[in-house]
Amino acid sequence: MIVVGGGDGNINKAYDTACCLLRHMNVYDILPVVFSHNTNNKPAKEDETALLGVKSILRYFNE
Repeated sequence: MIVVGGGDGNINKAYDTACCLLRHMNVYDILPVVFSHNTNNKPAKEDETALLGVKSILRYFNE
């Protein structure tokens, strides 16, 4: 799951909501969230932590 947002709070509520929706679609094997937060001040494409997380997801799906 990849979450991006312009806020500067935490992503817990968005992640919980997304997990709830996925469970309603019978998805239970959910990878850890990758997020880029505070995109008002730093574009997601410049967020090194988020980019590393995306690379981790890609490795998972390439296995």
